[in-house]
Amino acid sequence: MDNTGQYNYPEGELIIFARAPVPGQVKSRLAAGIGKQAAAECYRDLLVNTVELAASADIVPHRLEVDADTGHQIFRSLTAQFNISVTQQCDGDLGRKMAHSIGKALEYSEFALIIGSDCPAITTDYIQAACQAMHDGHDVVIGPAEDGGYVLIGSRVNQPAMFANIPWGSGQVLARMYERLDALGLSCKELNMLWDIDRPSDYVRWQTTTARESYLI
Repeated sequence: MDNTGQYNYPEGELIIFARAPVPGQVKSRLAAGIGKQAAAECYRDLLVNTVELAASADIVPHRLEVDADTGHQIFRSLTAQFNISVTQQCDGDLGRKMAHSIGKALEYSEFALIIGSDCPAITTDYIQAACQAMHDGHDVVIGPAEDGGYVLIGSRVNQPAMFANIPWGSGQVLARMYERLDALGLSCKELNMLWDIDRPSDYVRWQTTTARESYLI
């Protein structure tokens, strides 16, 4: 975003990791229970909601970082509707992507936050709390997930070793990350635990506890 002066934390950056909502290419565990088309539509709704959330509050500069063609229709639509920039992720596993993204952001920002687009429980207050943790001087901030992973991670330091050899997609992600941070001597602020949507039971929870909206894209 160009006008950083409008934000509460102009010195930081929020990076939303995303994929194009193509059936069969997103939410494989969810698709196994509800079908590829329904899983893609769910992912699309969550993606739009996440971008709208980031754009609705003047908290921190933000952008989308995607592992697909940045010119995909969904990203063109989000750019037009929310004036959000879209950049390309690097190659490699999730750990390499996050390490690279944070490292590049820290070249021009004091801290970087990464969230996905599949956590309907994230609020503007949650993002505000993460930014405040960075502003207060913590090396790292983590928003733990109920499934043993995390829904948000932020850092003020460029430490690619944080993300190396983590068993992504398992229930051990968060525990391994804490072990890694301890070994590196990095301070960490933990936020409240939230839930994200990976399995059919998560989808049902979203349907029954979250007010659905009509999306414009």
